[in-house]
Amino acid sequence: MRSHAYLLANLPLLAAVSLLLFRMRRSEYCRLALGSGVACLPCGLLAAMHNGEYWSPVRLGGFPIGIEDFIFTFTAGAAAWLAAAGPHRRRIVAGSGLDRRVLLWGAVSAACGWALWRVGFDCMTSTLAAAGGLLLLLVARRIRLWPLALTGVAVFVPFYVAVVRIQFAFWPDYVLAWNQAGPWAARIWGIPAGEIAWAVSFAALWPMVVASALNVEVKPPQAP
Repeated sequence: MRSHAYLLANLPLLAAVSLLLFRMRRSEYCRLALGSGVACLPCGLLAAMHNGEYWSPVRLGGFPIGIEDFIFTFTAGAAAWLAAAGPHRRRIVAGSGLDRRVLLWGAVSAACGWALWRVGFDCMTSTLAAAGGLLLLLVARRIRLWPLALTGVAVFVPFYVAVVRIQFAFWPDYVLAWNQAGPWAARIWGIPAGEIAWAVSFAALWPMVVASALNVEVKPPQAP
């Protein structure tokens, strides 16, 4: 099982996030985090675009997409909301209903990323460019949600970097799953640059997607 570092490295994080969500299950903050994790699950399908070009982790069954991808996307989705909304949790008001336009825009963004990849851009650059366009759209549409993007980056990115460094310490060969010669292969703090770029993009975008789709409001802080 040592070769299955992708699975083994993410199971403890899944357990920790799940335990936190269970212990705080009565709070709106954590219910939204659970929804964020579940909503992120389909993003695991995008792993097929990155497999072989950006990285090649060992998955159970040897398929280009595996249970590991869905463990990662659920955990990342939940953790990104916990990180972004945590400093504002007393000022967050959940809306009613689902804004289906956000689902459409997300699908268009994914299609744009796929199209950029097919015309010759590397998969990570294509993903980041598509995510950046969607983020700009969401911020322009609901400017009052920008604090979620800011705190998402400020809290989630250091957390993610620390987690990956710990994973590499326990599973030193895990880093070899990443393409060692690709455009995002340079190491920053011992971590492939693509992982840090992805963490910044995801931490800014995903909480905005969740908040926009669920009509979440962030009330301005009250004056002392």
